[in-house]
Amino acid sequence: MKIIVDIPQTVFYHTIEHFAMTQPIAIVGMACQYPDARSPTELWENVLAGRRAFRRLPPERLRAESYISAERGVPDHTYVTCAGLIEGYSFDRSGFRVAGDTYRQTDLAHWLVDNTASLYSANRLTGYLKSLGHRAPKSAVSDYLEWFEDAYFLFTVRIFDPSLARSNTNPKKIYSIDHALVTSVSSGILVNSGHLLENLVFTALRRLYPEIYYYRTRTGREVDFIVPTRGRPRMLVQVCDSLAEPQTRKREIAALTEAMAELGPKTGTVVTRNEDERMDVEAGTIEVVPAWRFLLGLPQSAD
Repeated sequence: MKIIVDIPQTVFYHTIEHFAMTQPIAIVGMACQYPDARSPTELWENVLAGRRAFRRLPPERLRAESYISAERGVPDHTYVTCAGLIEGYSFDRSGFRVAGDTYRQTDLAHWLVDNTASLYSANRLTGYLKSLGHRAPKSAVSDYLEWFEDAYFLFTVRIFDPSLARSNTNPKKIYSIDHALVTSVSSGILVNSGHLLENLVFTALRRLYPEIYYYRTRTGREVDFIVPTRGRPRMLVQVCDSLAEPQTRKREIAALTEAMAELGPKTGTVVTRNEDERMDVEAGTIEVVPAWRFLLGLPQSAD
């Protein structure tokens, strides 16, 4: 059934009520929960009564100072301040006959996908599962991470360090094989577009190069990717949605410049959404390229 929304409200609700009274309605599923409605009956009562379940977003769901802007089109921001939220929900694992191990893995996978292109540690993930009421030791969390990687579902990137011990103990970064999956399971209203772009660049590099690391300079600045390549200088790649903001530009260029000076490559790349620039720095040359050009410029194979 199609309903034109710009009709008088009384006509709209009359149409809904008439349809509900004269046509059979099938609700397919194992559960039904909506804002201000814990059952199909309460949902229809709210619809027929014209009740609104939208209210101002609380700060614990979306920090206004970080994500809300009155100006439309600002990256990673929204001008929306109200939403329909479900309060007090808890999943009945036993009632839905979900095995405990599967439940723990699902919660862990959701957190990792929701934090794509972010740092994590096994201790932090163990603490996260514990906060949800799961009893999962650190060894089990490490096993789950290996299973995700074996399935080519998630990928772990370690810090570039000659010491294997330091490489294993430092926080790692997580990436997903599927960009659309990241947006579909996101727990927030907004998905960080910069992280999505970084994930896109990672998957393109991973198809060519099995060894990919991130790098931290001696002053603590981070470069997203360093790729050892056979017979050629290491590839240094920084990913940033836009360099338009002066502080962002300074941070990204400084990190790449320091990495070039410390590791030796005379060129570095900043992948952006649509910016194109070439700049000379003390350590060499930095190419700022739009993502489409970077992806098309990658070789067909690593050989």
